[in-house]
Amino acid sequence: MRLKVVACGVFEEELRAAAAGSANEVEVELLDAGLHAVPETLRLRAQQAIDAASDARRYDAVCLSYGLCGRGTAGLISRELPLVIPRVHDCIAVFLGSAGAYAEQFARHPGTFYFTTGWYRHKAHPERTRMAAARRFDATTHPHYAELSRRYGRESARYVVEFLESWRRNYSRAALIDHGFATAEHEEMTRAVAEAAGWDYERLPGSMALLEGLLAGEWDEAEFLLVPPGLMVVPTNDERILAAVPAPEGSDVTGVLTAVDTTQGIATGTFFYGEHAEDAGQADLGLGIDAGGTYTDAVVYDLRGGALLCKAKALTTPYDLVEGIRNALGGLDGSLFGRVSYACLSTTLATNAIVEGRGLPVGLVLMPYHEAVAARVKTPLFRCIGARMNIQGLEERPVDEGEVRRAAEELAAEGAAAFAVSGYGSVRNPAHELRVKEMLQAERGLPVVCGHELSGRLNFVERAHTAVLNARLLPLIGELLRSVEDVLGEAGVAGPLFVVRGDGGIMHRDVGRARAVETVLSGPAASAVGGRVLTCHRDALVVDIGGTTTDIAVLREGRIAISPEGARVGHWRTSVAAADIQTTGLGGDSAVRPAGRRRVRLGPDRAVPLALVAAGWPGVRDELAELAAEQVQGTLTPELLDFFVLAGRAAGLALDGAERRIVELLSERPRSRSALARACGCAGPQLLRVGRLEGIGLVRRAGVTPTDALHVLGEYRAFDEEAARAGLGLLAGFLDCPAEQAALIVKHEVERQLALAVARRELSADDLPFERFEDVRALLERALDGQEDAPSAEGPPFRLRWEQVRPVVGIGAPAAAFLTGACRLLGTTAVVPPDADVANAVGAATARVVVCERVRVRPAEFGGYVLYGPDGREDFARLPDAESAARRRVVDAVRRKAQRFGTAEQQVRVEVSRLVGRLQDGSAQLLEIEVAGSLAGAPLVPAHTGRGT
Repeated sequence: MRLKVVACGVFEEELRAAAAGSANEVEVELLDAGLHAVPETLRLRAQQAIDAASDARRYDAVCLSYGLCGRGTAGLISRELPLVIPRVHDCIAVFLGSAGAYAEQFARHPGTFYFTTGWYRHKAHPERTRMAAARRFDATTHPHYAELSRRYGRESARYVVEFLESWRRNYSRAALIDHGFATAEHEEMTRAVAEAAGWDYERLPGSMALLEGLLAGEWDEAEFLLVPPGLMVVPTNDERILAAVPAPEGSDVTGVLTAVDTTQGIATGTFFYGEHAEDAGQADLGLGIDAGGTYTDAVVYDLRGGALLCKAKALTTPYDLVEGIRNALGGLDGSLFGRVSYACLSTTLATNAIVEGRGLPVGLVLMPYHEAVAARVKTPLFRCIGARMNIQGLEERPVDEGEVRRAAEELAAEGAAAFAVSGYGSVRNPAHELRVKEMLQAERGLPVVCGHELSGRLNFVERAHTAVLNARLLPLIGELLRSVEDVLGEAGVAGPLFVVRGDGGIMHRDVGRARAVETVLSGPAASAVGGRVLTCHRDALVVDIGGTTTDIAVLREGRIAISPEGARVGHWRTSVAAADIQTTGLGGDSAVRPAGRRRVRLGPDRAVPLALVAAGWPGVRDELAELAAEQVQGTLTPELLDFFVLAGRAAGLALDGAERRIVELLSERPRSRSALARACGCAGPQLLRVGRLEGIGLVRRAGVTPTDALHVLGEYRAFDEEAARAGLGLLAGFLDCPAEQAALIVKHEVERQLALAVARRELSADDLPFERFEDVRALLERALDGQEDAPSAEGPPFRLRWEQVRPVVGIGAPAAAFLTGACRLLGTTAVVPPDADVANAVGAATARVVVCERVRVRPAEFGGYVLYGPDGREDFARLPDAESAARRRVVDAVRRKAQRFGTAEQQVRVEVSRLVGRLQDGSAQLLEIEVAGSLAGAPLVPAHTGRGT
């Protein structure tokens, strides 16, 4: 591509570097630095440059290295070429690499005066800035005071000077943003300003990400506004910052722009369509199954009476989840199975498979607006084809069938066993994706997934990744659901199978097979539903303490808070709706290590509790006694507290001789590190090579855990208390205290970490990202550490306290033991319901089918309005007609989706909202009308199921 870049002069060095690394032909025009201070001049100069680029007819697009910049870019009109602008408020976000990076700095240090090398080169007067910053405030000594006093009087002069000097009171830091161009002189000048003003100084690493993306043509909709020809830039006054709307006829940025708010008469608010469905084949009992990381839980729940009838737990079998499910079902009252109307499964399979890279090799067929975006795709098998849609859903280049066939042949030859298709603008018009899918299915007969089928979000790259992940997971989730159905059939459960989605809703097994990626985070989502059902709290934090992690979700008005960015798993970000879950590496099976006198470190790695290991292999107690003898002799080190357990099957794995020997020994019984090293002939325990075996899940580490501490304290007695006491005795030797006190130290540290996790979740829920506030964290830790201390003359002169207002619901087996103390630190009482240990399975058994769809109406480029919906776009001459059609379209789409997902519910909740922008003269301009439809209904079950006695 040939790009014309119009930029503020302060970006000279950065743009030179970015242009040198761009694959595109880039021509840069620098405008005077500091035009943001005169928005009208900035608008005029920028429009002149845009018009000149359009007249030249040798560019493919015009890129602005500006943001909103004091509204100086509001009102700019794209002429013959697309116009691209970063979605930022000003240049600081561009220098830092993103609006998010700027927000992070603002959260940490809102009063910051930023400096850059370009600012020094083109705008700054360092000595004048230093002197202004250093000047002690005295209105009469201001250089302009005498003149102002002579002209306006002393009182008015003092007021004007105070206003002119007020900027200094708002700053406390001088920051130099460096992209590798800063010299020692730049740093000295910035330090001098900071020192003169009494500010802190910090040198911040800059990021070229936004500039490189701008010049590479990677115009992600979340980061850049792409203004098609003939449209005008307006501010949105929300997180989007900028939007494009049709330019008023004959508009000229040198004059006054006017517009009419055309949304008058359009009703906004919440509306309901249809009646609640009759309970045909009303469900009797629900069977809930949660295949978690440590345990697999199963329950039978009375859906009519709202009561848990029976529950069972079994160890999860990672190598074959169905075995653990079968074991859990075996612990239930089988006489109830004939009355079960349906079963529902929540599982970690999709999450684990993504992290581990398992699944089909997928060939991705991309239709980007510009091919440079392919550099951001995180899958090795992909091809770009030439079909193009623009952001308005209008076809710019049709699908070339020969090109699709060639791409399919090449990808299949490289090993693709499934296909994903993603096109730019497909959420506005999916025609290209659907045509390519049809061709791939006809040509290859392999599974094909389209991005628009899974997400209506505008992030093209994330939609592509989501489609790839879904295609990869299809055989894994499909096989699991088939196997679970077989196990249920063996047990006599005749009802349909549902699966929990990441947003807490459920879907029929047939839909789950096609939308496998939507099961990501299904476990934490089910736990939040279970917490609501067991406590009847509609507004609460739900804290799910598992074996390995603690997941915290937020309930608002009975609904799980949904992440606005979709689920993130490993380095993948999906575009599907998922619960907003905060995960902390803390659980009942967190490994415990000594961390100095009477201090311990928890996790983040996991260990099998010694009490559990010894319950299955009593010989572990003998090895613990041997370690105690070594500790008396002074030869025991903390890492020698580890034991190892065989956790999987070695069949089919490529192992070397040493690894095969380890597996052979562990197949007999678990062994301590010392004993295993001796049996393997290692010269010392530190030479034992178990890392790869742990990495592939064949071997698991065992050791002291919080679960063992609870056994010693008598608060939990499920396994071998003697082994737990022996392990805590060894830990106590490193802490210089008795075993019981060591157990208390472990328990209190778990409580403290849980309290911090709850505080972090609360701060994050209010858009205060906790990890960015190290000073806040220090204060919170001080508050929590001081809760148990009695006042003393030697103690601190003040005490801090966190007072938790929102209820905290604890679920998971360790919740009662640990969350009670954590909530005491937070000034509240934990709500731990009966059966909290199987809340995830209760959530699966009681969750409902929940579906949502959105339709948007926007002004068209040349008059009229365009409706964008799941089935494509439609043009209208009048806004009321478009809005009325949007309501009908969303109701129909929601009902069709609800039927596929497995509910007979008909009542649709419709919320109509409008977004209006303001032009620089203050007049209103319609940006968008959004019509969102949602439905929640009970699972539909055949009338003949769940009726047994």
